[in-house]
This record gives sequence, C-alpha cells and structure tokens, in this order.
Amino acid sequence: MITAIIRNKENTLVLELPHSIYDIYEKLRSIGIMQPPKQIPLTDNEDEDIGVKLFSESDFGQHLLLTLNEKNTIADANMLTLVIGAASEDIKEELEQQGVKCFEDSPEWTISRIRSILQNEKYCGDVLMQKTFRQDFINRKAIKNTGQLPMYLIENHHEGIVSREKYDAVQAEMARRNAAKSPSKNAVTGMASYASKYALSERLVCGECGTLYRRCTWTRNGEKRVVWRCVSRLDYGKKYCHNSPTLDEAPLQQAILAALNKAMADKALRVLAAAERLYDALPDRQEPEDLEQDLCFIGLAGMIDPVRPEVKAAIQQCRTAGIRPVMITGDHKDTAVAIGKELGIITDASQAVTGSALDSLTDEELDKAVEKYSVYARVQPEHKVRIVNAWRRKGAITAMTGDGVNDAPSIKSADIGVGMGITGTDVTKNVADMVLSDDNFATIVTAVEEGRRVYDNIRKSIQFLLSSNLAEVLTILVATLLGFTILEPVHLLWINLITDCFPALALGMERGEPEIMRRRPRDPKDGIFAGGMGFDVAWQGLLVTAVTLLAYFSGLLLTCPVQMDWAALVHITDPLAHKTGMTMAFFTLSMAEIFHSFNMRSRRASLFSMGQNGYLWGAMVLSLVLSTVVLYVPALAAAFDFVPLSGTAYGVSMALALAVIPVVELVKAVQRAVHR
Repeated sequence: MITAIIRNKENTLVLELPHSIYDIYEKLRSIGIMQPPKQIPLTDNEDEDIGVKLFSESDFGQHLLLTLNEKNTIADANMLTLVIGAASEDIKEELEQQGVKCFEDSPEWTISRIRSILQNEKYCGDVLMQKTFRQDFINRKAIKNTGQLPMYLIENHHEGIVSREKYDAVQAEMARRNAAKSPSKNAVTGMASYASKYALSERLVCGECGTLYRRCTWTRNGEKRVVWRCVSRLDYGKKYCHNSPTLDEAPLQQAILAALNKAMADKALRVLAAAERLYDALPDRQEPEDLEQDLCFIGLAGMIDPVRPEVKAAIQQCRTAGIRPVMITGDHKDTAVAIGKELGIITDASQAVTGSALDSLTDEELDKAVEKYSVYARVQPEHKVRIVNAWRRKGAITAMTGDGVNDAPSIKSADIGVGMGITGTDVTKNVADMVLSDDNFATIVTAVEEGRRVYDNIRKSIQFLLSSNLAEVLTILVATLLGFTILEPVHLLWINLITDCFPALALGMERGEPEIMRRRPRDPKDGIFAGGMGFDVAWQGLLVTAVTLLAYFSGLLLTCPVQMDWAALVHITDPLAHKTGMTMAFFTLSMAEIFHSFNMRSRRASLFSMGQNGYLWGAMVLSLVLSTVVLYVPALAAAFDFVPLSGTAYGVSMALALAVIPVVELVKAVQRAVHR
C-alpha cells in the first residue's frame, strides 16, 4: 500500500508497509540504523544522515500519506497503514504481539470487536443516536435499529482521539474491500465465491458486468488450455453478460508482468526477474543454456540507484548556462524516462529514444532528429559514438562522461572527455581529457564555471594592459607632435613594471561574476576582441591619455600662473614648470591605470555591484606607496628627474586619475541600457 525508501548515508532500504515492528527493527539494522522506528522521523533532509521518503501508487495509499507529516515517525506510518489498510486478522495478531489488551482483564481480541472499533464514529468525535431501541420496556431488551426508527448524527459532539481524515479513510477502505468480495452462490448476478488460491483470483474484473474472473482448465483432444472467464458467463451463459472475452493465462500473465515492470520502471527502479527450478539430483550438464530451461517464475525485484541530491540543481544550472544535458544509458527506456523527468532533463517520453530505434536511422536522419532527444536508453557503445558525432556535426561542443570500458570510444570522440576517478576504469581515464576525483556530475558544472571565470579574467587583464599601454603610446605621440617631452623612457619602464604588472595579476584572481552561469556559451570562433572589446580598449585608452595630458598642463599652470595663450603654454621653457608637469603626468598616469583596473573587474557590470578583491586593493596600495616614494625621496626623485609635488598638485593629480571611474561607470550604464 505504502512504500518507504529509507536512506542511511550510502545504504538504502526499500520497505513495503505494513510490517511487524520486529521485522522493521531487523531491516533497519541491516543498513546500519540502530534507532527504533519510533525515533526516526518521516523527513528526507539532505543534511541528515537518515532520510525517509514515502510514496504510493494507489489513490487510497496517497490519501493515507496526506495524514502524515515530518512530525510522524516510521512507527506511526506503519501503524496507520496496519490499522487502516491491513486485514482484521493482521490487526488482531499485531495487537496481541504488542501486548495491547482488548479489555482490562482480557488480552484476546476478536475480529468482530476490531471491526466494531474501526466503524465506531465515536472515536472521531461524533455520536449516532438511536442505533438501538427498546420495544418492550418491561424486559428492557435492546433491539438493533435496522430502519424501524430514524437515527440522528451529532457531529463534533466531543473531542475525538482519531482524526476525521483517518476515520473516513478507514470507512473508504473497508467499503472497497467489501465490494471486492465475492457474494454467495445464490446471488442474482452470478458472482459466486471461489477460493483465492491463484495470484489473479479476485483481481480480474469483467469490464462489461463487473463480475470477477475465474481460472478454468479446458481439455480438448488431450491438450489442456488454462483460461480465465467471467463467473457470470460460466454460471449463466449470456443471460447477464454477453461480450466478456476469454483470456488465455500465458499472455495474460505476460501482460501483467509487463505492466508491473513498467510501473516499477516508471518509479526509476531497475527491475530484475527471478525464477527457479528444483532438481532432485545434480544434473549432468550444468551449462547456463541447460540450466535456464523450464524455470518457475518467482517475482520481480526493483532496485533503485538514488539520484544524488546535488545533480538536479546542477542540471538546472546547466540549462541556465545554455548547456544542454543529455542522458545516455543502458537502462530500460521507462526507467531512463523516469530518471530524466526527475532530473528535469525531459518533460515527456517523446524526448527519449532507444538504441534499436537509432539503428533504423541513417547518419543524415540522426543529424536531423538528434535535437529532439535528450534521453537515450538501451544503447550500445557504437550508439554513444554516433550520438556524440551527430552533435558535433551540428556544431555543438560536446562533453562526454562515463566510467566503463564501453564509454571509452565516445569519451575519446567528444571534444571534452570526462572520466570518473573512483569508479572509472583505467581505459576510460587514459582517453579522458579530465578526470573527476569525486565522480560527481556537479563537479563538471563547477569546472565549466571555473573555466568561464578564468577566460573572463584573462580578457579583463588583456583589456586593462592594452588600454593602459595604448594610453602611454598616445600620450608620448601627442607630446611629440606638440614639441615637448612628457615622459622619459625610465618613467614608462617604471609604469609597466609596477603600475601595470601588479593590477593585471590581481585581475587574474578575480572571482566569477554573479551572472557568469546565466550567459550563453561563447562561439568558439569568436576572437579575443569579440563583444566590443576592441572599441572599449580604444576609448578607454583615449580617456587615460586625456587625463594624463591634462595633468601635465595643470602642472605648467600651477608653476606659471600667468595668463598665456595656447602656443605659449605648449612652448614654455621654464625648467621647473616642465618638471612639475612631467611629475604630475607620471603620477596621474600611474594612478589612473590603478583606478582603471577597478573598472576592469567587470566589462559591463557596475564596479559598485561587485564584491571585494583583496589582491587588487593590495596592488593599489603597493603602487601608490612606491609611486609616492619615487616623488618624495630625494635620491629617487633626482634619478627620475622629478620635483616634489605640492599638496595642491598632488590633489589635482589624484582627482584627475580618479575621474576615470565615474566616466567608465557612465559608459557602462549606457551599454547595459542599450543591450537590455
């Protein structure tokens, strides 16, 4: 009725409820759980070592599940299933085993007493008045009211000890079971009572008249034929039932087994059939082809390999990142579809295909149909290679993961082969481009995120270095064309070694941006300047050039504050003014590049929406200290031909350098608005 999947770390127990409490104890110990069932809550929290998940395929079982919550325990679920769904005989046995007394002085239970309790509305808080009456008040004998007098139901008369939902569920189940029982031989419908000694007895119902089916053996010409027929047809011919079909037992059993197999597979179970054959003596030939003959079917066993809790989130993250996950497995199609739906890889069975169906497709037909499917079941190694190559012919970058020898060809054929470090074979590891040390699919997604972060940081460092060096080149070019020297070679060498080097290294340590896994994959044909990076390098280099030139001319004006025209400003001959302007240009260029490195933390996102990068702050402090030391230590200043800057000149240089941040922020805001 209800199936419980109990997880203890890596061990899993599938338990069909109800069970005796003693059996549950033993089964829990088999997977390492020592706690009693009454201490194990019905919760499947990923953070807990022990998890319990309940499910049921029947409507009644699902109704029972609605009455349970995380405050209940396995013992509660077992008792509820036992009391409501089990036979009265089982209830009687369970109560007596637990030492529950029927009356204070009597430990024995009777079937009639149990049924009367189950049907008594008083336990849920109601009272039914006048269930009995006294016809003779002299002898005061109570007579059961079978319709002689009206009855009155008072709801919520008192506080119940059983919830109304549970009480209603019990009445529904008892009604269902009573309806399934065969009435007497004298019933008009012909529904006679037969022994339920076969698995299908009292389970097959005629679709026309609703009568149960009965197993029959027909003999003709010495040959026996086992069939199932409507009881009404057997007893009364076509009097009450006219078109009921006769079912041969063999195909009927096959159909039922197929249905059970599918039902289990639809729950993501791997299904195995068990059969046996008993020998009185050891046979002469013990080869499989000899022993596996004339077997007696025992039953089906379902095994589940639970989905790791982090995989579903990883699959969703893949989809968000524009990565399409595809599942290729040797499992049955129904099992693969159930797992695919649970993980969110597919939404319906039409998105799954089997290896045998692929055999009927040419490579051209597969290329056209490959985007329709995300789950491939019952595949062989050659099918995996065909699938990988089909996606590659579509222009996709493929990554293939697996652990077996049969996965090696497809892993080698993929653009990126991913092997399993723990369960993977040596052959698979040798052909793989990447090996997962933890055998976790989510690690692949993490690797993708890390790859995107590294690529982004490389582009940020390149853009920073190119725009900074372009500014240096343009500054020297403009000064040369105007006829003055703004920076000496030793100044450029210092800027390249100190100001450019440390921030570029710090940008390489930048964390991934929040939206990094929400982008579409980049086109592998895109160059380093794709996405407008070349334009950004150009205007940002011009921006730093402009503030550097402004700093130089600001130094001239601060040293010679006389009114002069443009020509006089360009051709000034005062050595002090020139050194002041050169010193301010050097310091402004150095700090502008430092501040510009903060702009490069993201090509489009605002600097103020980013977290902190300690390495970049360290690079800024180091460059600021070293550049300041060069200005104010006499020996170093003389070596670089600098003059100490006044507080005003120092502040002007710092303000001009800092101006690159709001300008770049403004341009980023416009770019975000345009591309929104």
